[in-house]
Amino acid sequence: MSFHRFAPDKQLEPFIESYWLVNDDDTMPRLQKIVPDGFTEIIFHLGDPYRIRLCNEWEMQTESL
Repeated sequence: MSFHRFAPDKQLEPFIESYWLVNDDDTMPRLQKIVPDGFTEIIFHLGDPYRIRLCNEWEMQTESL
């Protein structure tokens, strides 16, 4: 897995702290703990379908959320 963070253009700095990109070729499902950090995120998933486990059931995620 690789994680990269990018700074926005100077004109967008008042509105956007950073962009980030995650790439992972591993297809093995695994649990990831997400800690609320108070930041709003817009996610565009550009790869293969992504599943999330909620209430002990796996559900497909949309391409953007």
